[in-house]
Amino acid sequence: MKVINDLSEREYYCVQILKALGEEKRFLILKNLRLRECYAHELADAFKISRAALEKHVRILIQSDLVEKRFLLEEGRAKTVLKVTAFAKDILRDIDSIVSKTVKVEEKRFDELKSQLTEITTQINSLKLTLQKLYDRYSRREIEEKLYRELRSKYEKELTTLLKKAEKIRKRVTHRTLQSLGNKKASY
Repeated sequence: MKVINDLSEREYYCVQILKALGEEKRFLILKNLRLRECYAHELADAFKISRAALEKHVRILIQSDLVEKRFLLEEGRAKTVLKVTAFAKDILRDIDSIVSKTVKVEEKRFDELKSQLTEITTQINSLKLTLQKLYDRYSRREIEEKLYRELRSKYEKELTTLLKKAEKIRKRVTHRTLQSLGNKKASY
């Protein structure tokens, strides 16, 4: 197998941008700056981080051509104003598109899981009914004990397998539901 060991200059640049966006606080800074220009101290206060910590994030965003800063002189003091670059706006639009597609894929997977759960639940109910009918036939002496035990064992194994499968799917559906409820607050 051929191994790629080097990045082109453009690929390296992309990696730096992805690193800059990959840190949650920086991404949130960018999202806020997308809405409007801000003074640096406003962002530091809003995120409850020190100005030094904000400056570190901003430096990385500037190095990645995602944020610009300029200085204003107000009341004899220099204030730093931050804003997103046109490039960052394009990147954020692309991210919005990816998020939208991801949501659609997740919704489709979620619907498939619910469908699987419905199918398995139907199979479980059918097996329970079959076991009950089997017991009824055995209790009326319509089938022999040996056959009854063999069939019961077979159906109980199938039922156990289906119950385990249903439980796994239920956990995934519950997890996905809780995730979506938690994420309703954080919209793009």
